[in-house]
Amino acid sequence: MEIFNNACFQVFAMMAHAYLRVSGRGQVEGDGFPRQFAAIQQYAGSHEITIARVFREKGVSGTVDGVDRPAWVDMITCARDAGVKVIVIEKLDRLARDLMIQERILADLKSRGVTLISVAEPHAAGATFQAITEALNAAGMAPRRGLRWHPHAVARIAKRPM
Repeated sequence: MEIFNNACFQVFAMMAHAYLRVSGRGQVEGDGFPRQFAAIQQYAGSHEITIARVFREKGVSGTVDGVDRPAWVDMITCARDAGVKVIVIEKLDRLARDLMIQERILADLKSRGVTLISVAEPHAAGATFQAITEALNAAGMAPRRGLRWHPHAVARIAKRPM
């Protein structure tokens, strides 16, 4: 408890789970987990976030959907049971390498009322096709055909090879 101007305030840290994922054997045995956890701890410490639990996904590709990841499923269950509404990751590519899988995971988190924080991209973690569509339309950036952007058109463009 802290005292400011003779008033008492209890300072509560936000509770969160940390999710770490490495796909290859070299990453499992290498610095993948320590590097990710160090970045998450540093971010959490400077943003008054307490990491309740750390979930490690070993040897699972970023192209695998969330429902097929044992640690991810365990984390979502634990978050629900404990009332944790925040998940912290090092980078979005630790969540998914495939944009469509990333979108499905983000949509699932949103439907559960869970916020995802990407330490390396703190403002990008919530950028879904709908949010991108709204930003393009708000900026007055018209598509080649039609007057407004639609999420399915943004998704189609995002899937094109660079």
